[in-house]
Amino acid sequence: MNDLPKGCTYYTQTAAYAAHSADRYILIPVSSGSLERRCLTLGLRFDKHKRRHRTLHRLFCAAFVCAVSAAVSLYVLKVRGLFFEDSPDKFSYPCRGIYVTEKTGEIDWAAMPGDSIDFCYIRLTRGIAFADGRGAVNRTGALKSGLLVGYVHDFDFSADGKLQADNFLNSAGELKGRLLPAVDIRMSFYEKLVVRDISECAKRINAFAARIKEVCGCGAVLLCDKDSYETFNVGDSVSLVWTVGSVDDCYADDWSILSYSETGRSAAFADSSARCTMLTGGFCVDRQAFADAFVIRK
Repeated sequence: MNDLPKGCTYYTQTAAYAAHSADRYILIPVSSGSLERRCLTLGLRFDKHKRRHRTLHRLFCAAFVCAVSAAVSLYVLKVRGLFFEDSPDKFSYPCRGIYVTEKTGEIDWAAMPGDSIDFCYIRLTRGIAFADGRGAVNRTGALKSGLLVGYVHDFDFSADGKLQADNFLNSAGELKGRLLPAVDIRMSFYEKLVVRDISECAKRINAFAARIKEVCGCGAVLLCDKDSYETFNVGDSVSLVWTVGSVDDCYADDWSILSYSETGRSAAFADSSARCTMLTGGFCVDRQAFADAFVIRK
């Protein structure tokens, strides 16, 4: 070590560039040029362990960034209505519809059939006094569009069922030629907290349906999620069922309408950020078959 030639340095295997040959330390001149070039010239190698570690680290970081980017992209596509993971096959479920409320905003109903939409449901009322802010306008536009048109009442579990039906019928007007009326019996998070008497709620729903039957001579379609379907034993009723979710994993085998996406959009919406609920009418059910089952003839 004390006899190192001038212009050389001593490296062990723990140094930045370890060099060894036949268990003997090698003297690496560093008087000119880079140390790396000198090492390569002498046929030396870098520390393979450190190089492998750096490579694996970079690959892991790249894979993590790609995964995060993919997740964000799919989320954005879903929110913007460009990606529907539960969208049913158009050939197996040919009859398509939409459900709109005042939140959807202004709609060019004349352009709606061009989106391959066959039917629509429009929210008109809630409770015993509330009327949807765009219910009347949407009803007028939809009737001129040539679509099959039906109306929805958003049920208030704290109010009398018969009075709610009267509120709905007053807003709906003549129902002959329209789709069967629907009542939304999904409970909000707040309602699930405050409602205690489920049997009383069921009686109010039955009173609503009975009043519709009395006036229009037809039943009401029950719009329910999994919780309300099970809570009110909808499967045991004679009413048609409107469910929410995927055709491949539905909680009701007897559904007649399915809400398969809450992020539908259309060029017919004045607000490009507006969304609606996308509907389908059943397996191999086309527009005519759907009309035969749902349109009120009397």
